[in-house]
Amino acid sequence: MKTVKVEVDDRFGEEFRGLYEIRQVSQGEYEDTMLKFMDVAGHISRANLLRINRSVLWTSIVAQPSANPLSLDRVLRGDIPHGLAAKLQDAYDKVNGLQPDEQRFLSSQSDETSPTPESPSSPYAKSSDGPRTSTGELTEKASRSS
Repeated sequence: MKTVKVEVDDRFGEEFRGLYEIRQVSQGEYEDTMLKFMDVAGHISRANLLRINRSVLWTSIVAQPSANPLSLDRVLRGDIPHGLAAKLQDAYDKVNGLQPDEQRFLSSQSDETSPTPESPSSPYAKSSDGPRTSTGELTEKASRSS
């Protein structure tokens, strides 16, 4: 798997200074992370989108400074300097082949509307040889003719 090394100076504090190594994440690892945050129906709440991103980022970190400034809990809470998080995320995107516009798309929340058109089911039945007729009217006509 490909890796990228990120050298961080002390602009984020002495604690975070050093060399970080970010590796490519497999599809299986990504899916496993997604599954951890799904409910029983297979949905992911909006509140968990950022946690998923942070968790996958943590999975990709294979080396950090010897002081070990990062932990899963710290990364999930977002308890690291924003600039450092951005540098690590950029390295993750690079090693995983994501372009900035793709990352924006994957990180954005989808709108609530479904891309699937609504079902045409309604109280009306379509007739291929005439206008729409209410299914209630069809039942009433059928019962009168019997």
